[in-house]
Amino acid sequence: MQPLPELPRIWAGTYLPGYHDWGDEFPLAPTYAGFPLDWLPPVERELDDELRWLLREPPVDGSLKGRAKRADLDALLAGAAVVLPPSFAAFIDSADARKRIRSATDCYLQLPESIVRCGEGWLINVLADSQSCAFWLLYTGADGEAVIVTEFPPGFAHSEHEAERQQRDPWSLADDTSVCAGSFSEFLYRLWIENEIFFRLSVPEARAPLTEEQRRYGEHFRDRMREGLKL
Repeated sequence: MQPLPELPRIWAGTYLPGYHDWGDEFPLAPTYAGFPLDWLPPVERELDDELRWLLREPPVDGSLKGRAKRADLDALLAGAAVVLPPSFAAFIDSADARKRIRSATDCYLQLPESIVRCGEGWLINVLADSQSCAFWLLYTGADGEAVIVTEFPPGFAHSEHEAERQQRDPWSLADDTSVCAGSFSEFLYRLWIENEIFFRLSVPEARAPLTEEQRRYGEHFRDRMREGLKL
């Protein structure tokens, strides 16, 4: 059984120039579009737990910023029986991995103020949009792992009342929440490749030809758009 079965399976996509033209048909947030997970391009890498697939890529200018250090994570996990997916632990441990991912929407790494119990597992915020319109959280539990995206992330004490409410029901403020990846490795791959496509095609100082892998990824989206698929 897959974790969090009550949630929809929707990817929060970054705009891909020349491949996406979603208009108002795939709304999710002001700068993202929502696509069903079974709609997405295939992953063409062997996503190993040590992130060798990512570390083979060159470092990039303007890579992910923010604070997500292992010491901070260990402090959050103290006293809780949380088993971290190996790829997530490797990412938190590796500054080199973070130097290979950039964000078209200025997302930054952000651990929560607290981890939140959710069903059979735990939620840990990992990434935040610069305009706070989307947050990405790792789910890890006895029933597996996933990454969710939401506008109202549990684990932050916006107010005492909201914090208590979120601890009782993590979804109480998150009607827009969806599972956006079945594993942290897959989430990291799509975050990397979509932003590489964006920067190579749209940012003058970062312009470069797409790799064949990146071209195929974009063309998959273009072809599905032409098929007229809707959410």
